[in-house]
Amino acid sequence: MTEQSPKIQAVNKTLYLSQLPPEWSNHLLIDQIRKSNEDNDLHYVVIDDDAAGSQTVKDVHVLTSWSGSTLESALNNFGNFFVLTNSRSLTSSSAFQANSEIATKLAQLVIETNKRIIVISRTDSTLRGHFFVEIQAITQAFHRYGINFDGICFIPFFYEGRRYTCDNIQWVEEKTQLIPAAATPYANDAVFSYKNSYLPLWIEEQTQGKVNASEVFSIDIHTIREGGPDAIAKIMAAITGERYVLVNALTYRDLEVFIRGWQIAESEGKRFLFRTAASFLKTAMGIGNNYIVPPQLLANSTSKYGGITVFGSHVPKSTGQLEAVRKLSYVKSKEINVDAILSAETRDDEIIKSCQFIHEALEDGYEALIFTSRTIVKADSYEKNLAIGQAISIALAEIVDMVQLKPKYVIAKGGVTASNIAILSLKVDIARVVGQAADGIPVWKLGEGSKWANIPFVIFPGNVGELNTLADIISKFRLA
Repeated sequence: MTEQSPKIQAVNKTLYLSQLPPEWSNHLLIDQIRKSNEDNDLHYVVIDDDAAGSQTVKDVHVLTSWSGSTLESALNNFGNFFVLTNSRSLTSSSAFQANSEIATKLAQLVIETNKRIIVISRTDSTLRGHFFVEIQAITQAFHRYGINFDGICFIPFFYEGRRYTCDNIQWVEEKTQLIPAAATPYANDAVFSYKNSYLPLWIEEQTQGKVNASEVFSIDIHTIREGGPDAIAKIMAAITGERYVLVNALTYRDLEVFIRGWQIAESEGKRFLFRTAASFLKTAMGIGNNYIVPPQLLANSTSKYGGITVFGSHVPKSTGQLEAVRKLSYVKSKEINVDAILSAETRDDEIIKSCQFIHEALEDGYEALIFTSRTIVKADSYEKNLAIGQAISIALAEIVDMVQLKPKYVIAKGGVTASNIAILSLKVDIARVVGQAADGIPVWKLGEGSKWANIPFVIFPGNVGELNTLADIISKFRLA
């Protein structure tokens, strides 16, 4: 049984950070990272466990299928790309299968093309997801082709979501405080609950003791800020045997130092697998500042209707955002009764009524909002809780799939909800990330084969944004 770490107290953010050394002073690191990517022909492939992972990038494509020819074409045409598995909504065995299929095809491409493919398993900064299962699926697939990793880098830092890693602890910012992740509602997730904020012990917990906390190598803030890229390069050069490497980071500069040091080691023949949150992706790809896309450049000008917002996320932050949107006079909302969705006798009727509501709201000149009832339905097992969540999410996707009026935009609140709407409702095979609607909130332009080609699809993660962020986005689209 994994030991629980001693209780970690919340800290005052300003006081806590004031005790740390200043950031590394080189302001040219992102340029060096970009140049190294070009010089060494590095290709970043992100296996994403829900649709929110593209929340920091721009001009990068997202695939929702992964045949060998699809991946090869993306590698040749795009260089860097995402493959959306939506595995956070799947059972552990299904998540393993999806990751194994993708990793097998990527390993084949490494052998066939001799290209340097950097595999990133993107996941949640609040520590939810199939951590060990997905890492095992990827490493085992590469092993079958004689490819081993020197280390597995875990980097859950996510600046846009105010999730920080320091002293090997995952912190979540709330007002003036940094809260240890295990003390937040995210740790009580119906499927991915956990007890530890101290990440070496969290890794031990997630691997059920197969990786001991003492075996996790930590790169701390002092090493990053005082040693710089050269110190990181030396550390990474010495890592072997697929050892877990925990990277602490509080700022994008901290990430830049680590990535530049890793690149030096990579250019000398080292190979690493990454399990990260979204901030790492932008920096590793050499993408600069977030691009907040003005809604007037996105909204479907040919539609005479408003937009559709589908609200599946139920974490406390999301519920507050929901109430802010419902106060807008030009938003018409309907609560989806989760109990009705989960009952075979009432499910179809609830879906049809909800679709009719969207049609009526749009035809009457409103922005349409549907949201799930806020009471969380829990079962007595991990598998049953996953099934409940998936059933609700698929029902929301079916509602959107039935809508016949082309909206100005679609917003999906919650990563799993967004994934199912993208695949099942909007029929997305490929989309382009054009930027963000606000920090940490990606906007996709849908490809020609989708249900509503070229409209903006906003993926609003459940655990991102301030109280009025969603209301502000809808208001801007309204005026576009």
